[in-house]
Amino acid sequence: PRGTRAQQAAGRVHSDMERGFIRAEVIPWHLLVEAGSPQAARERGLWRIEGRDYEVQNGDVLHFRFQRRRKASTVSFKLPLAGTGFRR
Repeated sequence: PRGTRAQQAAGRVHSDMERGFIRAEVIPWHLLVEAGSPQAARERGLWRIEGRDYEVQNGDVLHFRFQRRRKASTVSFKLPLAGTGFRR
């Protein structure tokens, strides 16, 4: 919808992308088609970097950069008893 910010658009793809949003690489669709491929467009310097407050425009192609955040996990293990080897 109109007025959607880049970070919110990332959240429409996956909630983890919204939470870990770093930046969006943006190119208008017509420039991508003219370049022939994303790599060719990158080599020609057509992609631009936008932050979380960028308002997505109709026809924009976005490549989201984000960091996955993992919950801390606990690992339990048993220490060997003296002189008996490892405890099971």
